[in-house]
Amino acid sequence: MFCETKGVVVLDNEGRRIYSKYYNPPRDLATHTAQQLFEQQLHAKTLKTNPSNQVSEVLIIEPFVAVFKILNDVTVYLLGDNEENEILLASLLDSLTESLEMLYKGELDRRRILEEVDLLVIAIDESFEDGLVMCCDAMSIVERVVMREGATSTKTAKKEGAFERAIQNAKDAITKTLMR
Repeated sequence: MFCETKGVVVLDNEGRRIYSKYYNPPRDLATHTAQQLFEQQLHAKTLKTNPSNQVSEVLIIEPFVAVFKILNDVTVYLLGDNEENEILLASLLDSLTESLEMLYKGELDRRRILEEVDLLVIAIDESFEDGLVMCCDAMSIVERVVMREGATSTKTAKKEGAFERAIQNAKDAITKTLMR
C-alpha cells in the first residue's frame, strides 16, 4: 500500500510555528506567508474540534486532510492529499510522535523541542523523503536519529580536537620564535 505525505507541521499551543516541512506544496502554499496563514487556519480549526491529548484526530482543510496529535503544549500535524487514507496517516503520525517521545525522553514540549530542534528535524527527515514514507517504525526512526546524531557528535569532537591541536601548535611555534 502506498502513502504519501504533503507535509509535517509542528505548532505550539498558541498556533506559532515550531517547525514545518512541505513536500511539493500547491501554488497557493508556495510562499512562507501563505504557509503561515494556512497554519493559522489549521490551528483555528484544531481548536474548534475540542481535541484531547495523545489521541490522533482528523481535519479536512483544503487542499489537505490533516491528522494531528496534541502532546503537552505542542501539536504535530501530518498532511496528506484529500484522497489519502486517514488511517495510514494516523499510523504514520503515531510512529513519528512515539519516536519523538523516545528521543526527548518523555519531555516533549515547546521549550525542549526548541532546545534540541535537531532531533525533530532528523526524525522527520528519517521518516519522510520528499513526502514518501521511508520509515514507519518508531524504534527504527529513533535508531536512525541516534546514529546520525552520534556521527555528528563524533565529527564535532574531531573538529574541536583538531582546532585545539592547531591552536596549541601555533602557541608552540610562537613560543619557539620568541625564545630564540
